[in-house]
Amino acid sequence: MDLDALKSAKLPAAIQIHRHGKSRPPDVHEAMAMVRGAIGTLAELSGVRIINAVFRGRPVGVVFFGNTCFGEDEEGFTTFEKAELIQTDVH
Repeated sequence: MDLDALKSAKLPAAIQIHRHGKSRPPDVHEAMAMVRGAIGTLAELSGVRIINAVFRGRPVGVVFFGNTCFGEDEEGFTTFEKAELIQTDVH
């Protein structure tokens, strides 16, 4: 795996919490809970694998989502699709 090929995700907007007629960004605990929930849901669908690693001297949690690919839409935002929908030339 070429770690120099890692890219940052470009996303259109952050999730907002709506409560009592007000919107706010989630706090770190809420955001982490959402990520864990999403990973747990995808684990049942795509064979998620995880590993702890060190990247450029800092600890990182790496998640591998089976049968999926990242891409970009027309506006350059990151997409996340089932691999069957994307044709690749991998040998």
